[in-house]
Amino acid sequence: MFELPILVLIVIAVVWVMRGGKSSPPQAPIEVHQPGKYYFTLAPQFAHVQPFLEEIANRFASSDPPQGDIRGQYYEIRAISDSSQALPYLLAISRRNGTLYFQVIGLPQAGASPANKLKAIREFSDAVLARLPFIDPPDGSGTNILAETVGSVSGDSQQAATILEDTI
Repeated sequence: MFELPILVLIVIAVVWVMRGGKSSPPQAPIEVHQPGKYYFTLAPQFAHVQPFLEEIANRFASSDPPQGDIRGQYYEIRAISDSSQALPYLLAISRRNGTLYFQVIGLPQAGASPANKLKAIREFSDAVLARLPFIDPPDGSGTNILAETVGSVSGDSQQAATILEDTI
């Protein structure tokens, strides 16, 4: 009489133990492309930062930046407000062939050093941009304009943008 419920519990336990070691497959990055303007590659949990990135792209374009590529700039972005539930993230921005490329990932681990954060975002960015060679621009002023734009947009949106490497 008690055999059936015990057998059901044993089957459930076996299935649970066997599935316990498996993790769900990682979600694919989100890619958003506005031809000639920008290309975003975002970790899935950071889809909500798209308006922030679009604002950077729009302001940069309206600043009449010089032609040419811009080397990667790497930032840690955090909400200024303590009440915000937004997770901090790492941001890489560069320009190739007139298009701004943005990559966003989460922090590698809690309490990670700036060097580890830089390494994580740089490796992700390099992988995304591997097919797009960097061409030295005739004028490097675009780098400063981009950094100023990031600072302006982050201030307006109540976010702190900390540069992880001084490439400016």
